[in-house]
Amino acid sequence: MSKELDVAIKAAKMAGKLQLEKLFYKHKLKKKGPKNFATDVDLKSEKIIINHIRKNFPSHSFLSEESGKSKNSSQCKWIIDPLDGTHSYMTGLPTFGVSIALEKKGKITTGVIFLPYFNELLKAEKGKGSFLNGKKIKVSKKKELDGSSGSFEMHSDYCSLKQYCAIYSKVFNQTLNSQSFGGITDFAMVASGRLDFSLAARTHPWDCAAATVIVEESGGTLTDFQGKTGPYISTAISSNGLLHEKIIGGVG
Repeated sequence: MSKELDVAIKAAKMAGKLQLEKLFYKHKLKKKGPKNFATDVDLKSEKIIINHIRKNFPSHSFLSEESGKSKNSSQCKWIIDPLDGTHSYMTGLPTFGVSIALEKKGKITTGVIFLPYFNELLKAEKGKGSFLNGKKIKVSKKKELDGSSGSFEMHSDYCSLKQYCAIYSKVFNQTLNSQSFGGITDFAMVASGRLDFSLAARTHPWDCAAATVIVEESGGTLTDFQGKTGPYISTAISSNGLLHEKIIGGVG
């Protein structure tokens, strides 16, 4: 295991420990925009992660959901979502977690997703495979949408209900099971073969960075709705790869 991956894992676990400890507390909220909030735990988690990484790699730069982009111009950049699934966390739902990725010279080389409530840690390094709690994982082998399992994370400010219904009718009416855990939890389920695909109608780099390498190293594909690869995408399809073109055809 590289030092970068080891540092990312420790940072994710420290933040996850705090999140579990504070899960059912009343949180101080910061409104970032319409229907968009951060809690005091988001901010504390971010501080824990950045401080731990900076202690080990003082010259590296950061792009994080809450504090934005650091001014450091290093070619090594950590892309962080300190608490993905804030709205779930605010209401005590278990589908939240930490996403940490390292980008080197424009390529995501390392990714960690930690889901504290489930004690699941997914990790990957480029060319070395993906692992869940130390066990190598692979995406599913489902070749047809008919009978597949997928998830769809919707946002009311992304597009109209009519557009959502069109996507749902083209893609999800063929599935055996459709649901949404949301955010990095969906990506984790695809990477580990428990879902065949997931769709997210609005994403940011910190949502997709770690998932990009974790899904790809488990044999899957992660792109936006037009097929552009991540992490700098504003929509996301993660799949086992076998279903990817069919899904793109359904959301276009």
